[in-house]
Amino acid sequence: MIKRLLIANRGEIAVRVINTCKKMGITTIAVYSDADRNAKHTQLAHEAYSIGASEASASYLDNNKIINLAKKVSADAIHPGYGFLSENTDFVRQCEDNDIIFIGPRKDVVHQMGSKIESKHIALACDVPTVPGYFGEDQHPNTLKREAKKIGTPLLIKASAGGGGRGIRIVRDLSTFSEALELATKEALTAFGDASVLLERYIEEPRHLEVQVLGDLHGNIVHLFERECSIQRNHQKVIEEAPANFLDDGTRQQLFHYALRLANHIQYSSTGTVEFIVDNNTGDVFFLEMNTRLQVEHPVTENITGLDLVEWQIRIASGTTLPFSQKDITTSGWSIEARVAAENPAESYRPEIGHLTFYREPSGTGIRIDSGVQQHSEISPFYDSMIAKVIATGDNRAIATQRLICALDDFLLAGVSNNIQFLKDLLSLPAFSEAALTTSYLTQQFPQGWQAPNHSRIDMLALLTVAYLKQQLNNESIKHSTQPSPWHSLEAWRITGNTNIHSQSQLIFQDVTGEQITVSYQLRNNSYLISIVESTLRVTNVTHTDDTIRAEVDGKLLCFRTSFRQNKITIATNTTAHTYLHLSQREALASNSTTQLSGEGRVKAAMPGSIEGVKVAVGDKVKKGDIVVIMEAMKMVQSLASSVDGTISKVHYQPGDTVEAHAVLVEIEEI
Repeated sequence: MIKRLLIANRGEIAVRVINTCKKMGITTIAVYSDADRNAKHTQLAHEAYSIGASEASASYLDNNKIINLAKKVSADAIHPGYGFLSENTDFVRQCEDNDIIFIGPRKDVVHQMGSKIESKHIALACDVPTVPGYFGEDQHPNTLKREAKKIGTPLLIKASAGGGGRGIRIVRDLSTFSEALELATKEALTAFGDASVLLERYIEEPRHLEVQVLGDLHGNIVHLFERECSIQRNHQKVIEEAPANFLDDGTRQQLFHYALRLANHIQYSSTGTVEFIVDNNTGDVFFLEMNTRLQVEHPVTENITGLDLVEWQIRIASGTTLPFSQKDITTSGWSIEARVAAENPAESYRPEIGHLTFYREPSGTGIRIDSGVQQHSEISPFYDSMIAKVIATGDNRAIATQRLICALDDFLLAGVSNNIQFLKDLLSLPAFSEAALTTSYLTQQFPQGWQAPNHSRIDMLALLTVAYLKQQLNNESIKHSTQPSPWHSLEAWRITGNTNIHSQSQLIFQDVTGEQITVSYQLRNNSYLISIVESTLRVTNVTHTDDTIRAEVDGKLLCFRTSFRQNKITIATNTTAHTYLHLSQREALASNSTTQLSGEGRVKAAMPGSIEGVKVAVGDKVKKGDIVVIMEAMKMVQSLASSVDGTISKVHYQPGDTVEAHAVLVEIEEI
């Protein structure tokens, strides 16, 4: 009987496990890094303990720290969640050696199926078809290049360990193979501690389908039907649903048959997922991989089967025999999940960091939210970018889709750029309902890339200016409450003879890239005249509370969220956020004196991270598009390219260095 369970994870999955444990009467023990000291999961658990620095390698990926803590606090069991140590064979072995129950399968199963290379061989041994490719142990670059030539293009380089879309590159021209291999192996090593890869023929129009399996310690194994996970970006899932749409019963039964054959062959116990790709052009089914842990998308299966998969993970690990057989398991309705992430879909889904100045989750019939954040949480550069999962369930797919769109519309999230509007747009497209989905869905629907709705930057800056002025007035009114004067703080404002007409004054703001914007303003007849660059706007009917500004800008009604932290001002919609610094004249001049180089001649870090490689030296000639720096941030390896033809004039960082967001890494003298 498990009485005390340690959760070796963070974020929404830690919260998810805590909720089920409380329902089962199990004491929960949370762990946290420095960055997660005030995280939601630490507040919900019965106990919480620090395990080290913010970097995952020094905390959530440190086997020994977690095992030693589990022993110290007398934990009966450890739930690994997903990611981190969930598919780490050494960690499972350490649990077994210390008589700690690992909530998951045996170490030999984790080892076999945690390696995509070994799992391919196992699949072939049980007559489960795999995509043709190279799954060998020889990982020398020359061997891999030779095998790549045999496979031909397009081909896929894929990390053998882990998942989540990391360590994957598509090669369409063999001349780019070596560079793609280097990036894939670096990303795999960073994310999973294992640089080994496999090579596969790349299928252009695949559907990504998976089967949930459940097995106990007594040899009973069932499937819990299928999920559709075809809508992906950067090889990572965006929308998942159960059941799959436009799937004929023959293919569906084939998926179940292969999944159960594989699970029985390895005597699987716990919850697991067998993933397949189905060639949309031929209907051929291929084994992709098996995840021996709980999947991010497990809620859609829970919603249609009525089973709590975390509860069954714990019960199975405790020795419980499955009380049902395959014929007892049925489904009802349709469930769709959308992953809300801190990222900018208009910039190749670039991960974002920031402070959640506003956060309010939607609710309603058929709506479930799994999240690990709350208002004022920090989205840090140390972990992945997912904020929450919004899951909608209904009697059919159309109802579930509409509920999901409405829930996303009601989701209030500001302070960090996110993908909410993007999710609503892709769910609203006719193609989402009219045909089978493939992993090419996003590129087909947004061939030029998704573009955010045009909330004019000028409009936002105009209301930002008014909000700043009103905030300053409010602060001064409080400070000088004995003799209130709303003009004490506004040194640049000059009151003329007519108190309704003030001469023009200026404010200077600086955005996160260092660009300065000068805004001129006047108050005239209870309206504001705001001049920005060459535009002049009239702002009227202003209503400003602590966190919202609502006004008409040239007759157009607008509403934005605002947040003030020292001299930082954030203005946001529920999908985008922009933060500015207010600068004095002296600060603006000082800033300008250190920023003379044109932005096009600089390669900058988009976010905090570490330098993995520098491909150039001072004096090197580069062309536009040449890779100059490789950096790792938010568990992803990014290649940073020159935007100009020129000569390298300065290299500011070397491999191993840690950099802040917007740091200038390399300077290029344009030719």
